[in-house]
Amino acid sequence: MIKYFKIIFVIIIGLLIGIIIHGAIEIPVIFLLISTFKDFFLRVSWNVWLLIHHIFTVIIEILGIFLAFRSYKKFNRS
Repeated sequence: MIKYFKIIFVIIIGLLIGIIIHGAIEIPVIFLLISTFKDFFLRVSWNVWLLIHHIFTVIIEILGIFLAFRSYKKFNRS
């Protein structure tokens, strides 16, 4: 029973890690897009940027869960 709570906790930690990574990547990208607004947005529509955002959000969240679960397996060898 405790093993399942640990796994759920690791998944939650992984989601939080993914959110932190997401923010760390998204904030500089937003500043880049704002500073070079005409160069980027004349070539790419909002729908494409939204699609890119959703795809990379899912990838980063899965990566965060994977990294948290991998570290759980590494440090909990009991």
